[in-house]
Amino acid sequence: METNKLKAVEEVFPKQKKGRIAAKGRDKKWSVRFIETLLKEAREQDEAEKGEDVIRGESFVRPGWDTLELSEPDDGALACEKYEDIIGAVRLVGNWKSNVLYLISNAIMRDYYEGKLGERGVGELFGVCYQKCIERKDGVIVPGKKQHEILSTLYEFFARANARGSVLANEREGRALVENCGLRWAGTTYYNSEYFYLCAQMQRRFRALCDRISAECGLEEIAFEQIHERTQFFPVGGLDYHSVFVWVQQKDNYPDNQYGMKTLSREPPRHFIYLYRNHCCGREMPGIRVLAQRMKEENAKKSEGRKLWREYTVQDGRDYHNGMSYLLEGSLVDEQDERMYDEALGFLQNFRLYRTDGCVELLHVAEKNLFM
Repeated sequence: METNKLKAVEEVFPKQKKGRIAAKGRDKKWSVRFIETLLKEAREQDEAEKGEDVIRGESFVRPGWDTLELSEPDDGALACEKYEDIIGAVRLVGNWKSNVLYLISNAIMRDYYEGKLGERGVGELFGVCYQKCIERKDGVIVPGKKQHEILSTLYEFFARANARGSVLANEREGRALVENCGLRWAGTTYYNSEYFYLCAQMQRRFRALCDRISAECGLEEIAFEQIHERTQFFPVGGLDYHSVFVWVQQKDNYPDNQYGMKTLSREPPRHFIYLYRNHCCGREMPGIRVLAQRMKEENAKKSEGRKLWREYTVQDGRDYHNGMSYLLEGSLVDEQDERMYDEALGFLQNFRLYRTDGCVELLHVAEKNLFM
C-alpha cells in the first residue's frame, strides 16, 4: 500500500508546475486514488482476518457524532508509525466499519507531518472525503441536513488527526534527540512551538474548507467551537494541540496532575524549544552533556537573528523543588535579548513540572527558523 500511495504522489506533484488547471485535474485524480487505496487496504485486512468482505466500498463511510466508540481512555494509535499499525489500533477503539474516517484522517495527517504531503494535498483529500461521504452507493446525494452533519463530523475527525499528528511529530523529534545521545526517553518532556503553529495553520485551513463547502452547498455554518467543546475525543485530549500534548504528558507520567500546562489557550513564542527531564543522576551526565551540546548546536544552525540559550541541571542528592522551572531564576545577561527573554520565560511558567530525583532543563529560542 505504501508503495502504491507514494507512486501516486510522485506521478502528480512533479507535473503540477505545468499549469493550474491541469494540475487541479491531476490533484483530484490523485486524491481519489489515495482514498481508494486506503479503503482497499482496509477491506483486505478485514478479509484476511475475518474471511469476509466487511467493507464493500464508500457506502460504509457513514459519519455521525457516534462514529467512534472508545473502548478505553487510551488512544493507542498515537504511537503508531505504519498504516498496518493504525488499522490494528482503530479496531481496538470501535467497530471497523464506522472508523474508516479515523483511519483515513490519521493516515493523511501523518503523511503531512512526515513531509510526504503538502498542505494543498491535504486540502484536496479533505474535499474528496466529503464527496465520498455525501454520495450513496447509487450515486444519490444525501439531503442538506445530513450533508451538514457529515461535514461537521469530517472536521472533527481531521481536527483530531491534525492535533494528534502534530503532537506525535513533536514527540518523535524529541525522542530521537534524546535517544541518539544514549539516554532513555522516560520522564522527558519536549516542546517545539513550531508544531503548535503548524497544527494551528492546518486547523485554519480545515475551517476555511468547511466554510467554502458550506457556502457552495447552501449549508448552515459549521459550529467549530461547539465541536471542540463537545467532541467525542475529549477523553483522549480533544481536538487542540495543547490539550492533546497535556493528555500525552499526563498519560505517560505520574502523578498526572503534576504534568502538562496551566493555561491551554496560551500561545508560545515562535521558535521556542524546551526539553525537560524529571530526573538526573551521575551516570547520565556524559549523555546529558552531549544532549545539551547537540540541541544547542543543531538549533543554532537552523536559526538566525537573535538567539537565547539557557540550561540548568540538578543531580540526585541535591535539594530541588517541584512546580517551577529553575530557568526562571536566571538573570538577564544580554539586554538585547530582553523582549525575547521575557516572552520565553513567560511561556515557560505555563509548564507543570515534577521532579523525581534531580532534573535537566534546556531552552533554545530564536528570532527566525530557517527551515520551518
